[in-house]
Amino acid sequence: MFYPQEIANQTLAKLANEYSRAQIYEGTTQLQNNLYDIDKQTALNKALGDIRETLAKEAFFLNVETAITKFEKRIADCKKFSIGNCYELALMALDYMIRNHPHVNAEVYSISGGDHVFLVIGRKSDSDPAKPETWGDEAYICDPWSNNVYPAKEYLKQTKNFYWTQDSMGKQINHIEDFDPLRHKMEPIKNQNNIHLLQESSKLNTVLLQVFTTINEKHCAIFDELVSDLNKIAVRLSKKYGADDPKVKILNEKIEIIRTEIVKMRADFNNYAQQIKSDMKPESYHAHKEINDHLQGMMKRQIKSLRKARTLSIEENTCLNTYRKEDSLITLIMKFLHIKPSSSREYKTAIEKTEEQLSDFSNLINTTFRK
Repeated sequence: MFYPQEIANQTLAKLANEYSRAQIYEGTTQLQNNLYDIDKQTALNKALGDIRETLAKEAFFLNVETAITKFEKRIADCKKFSIGNCYELALMALDYMIRNHPHVNAEVYSISGGDHVFLVIGRKSDSDPAKPETWGDEAYICDPWSNNVYPAKEYLKQTKNFYWTQDSMGKQINHIEDFDPLRHKMEPIKNQNNIHLLQESSKLNTVLLQVFTTINEKHCAIFDELVSDLNKIAVRLSKKYGADDPKVKILNEKIEIIRTEIVKMRADFNNYAQQIKSDMKPESYHAHKEINDHLQGMMKRQIKSLRKARTLSIEENTCLNTYRKEDSLITLIMKFLHIKPSSSREYKTAIEKTEEQLSDFSNLINTTFRK
């Protein structure tokens, strides 16, 4: 949902804070964790560590790892497991902003010389990134970790730094301390802001559509070739036995069904691609993973439909497997050697050729884009 541009940054910061805390409600650094026993603390540390380790090993589609792919993966994992620390909470708040208010400046900040992360909303573009007093009256700090939203100019009074100690039993004790300008400094985290992520999203989605256009057309071409192969069989049989021959009719019906599915496959993809292109503006956000998942799902369904279209029913299979002269010597020899009629063998060969082409192309995609 998009709100009017004139909505106050303070309100946006509160909305981003609420959104973030609704997605993530456990972590390893929260002050409430001081009440947990050591076993629960250990379990939370392991869970968050596993998420971060999984992200580091993630194989990104198109063999492309960018700020936007890493951002989207981390957001998805945090939503799935509802776990994260100040960094993940700040990213979640940024996720809210770029999805709902992409025109508003939003940047993830850390405390250099300390250990804390939060979101800054509405900083003036010509201000000093390291000096909140220059950010303007409309700049707000959104800190979901501490559940606090305040004007950036009040940072000396309200900003807290995190640190932790360990007691004699090995239990982690979390603490906060006042921001100390002699030790601490505000520092934006590189590439973790609305402008960069929107630019990366637009670039990557353009590439994504180009790649899927190529994949879709190759799939269609493979089934176009199947239609051509089946048509050759039908023409040969028609010349010999006439257009009303049962086997010819079956082949022509299959050809027509497959052709219809191919036309639908091209049309559905082109319609979706045009919709995405028309919506894809530099100032709006379209999640790369969501588009990727939708396109992959669409193609899987289309390939499944085409495979179903070429599949013979029991009656059709029986017809193609029927020998024309049951009592002839050639037929008896073929039956003895378990050789099916030529129409059945040729149909099977055409199908196997299609499957081999699909498999080879799938392997090529995996080798090229996911190595």
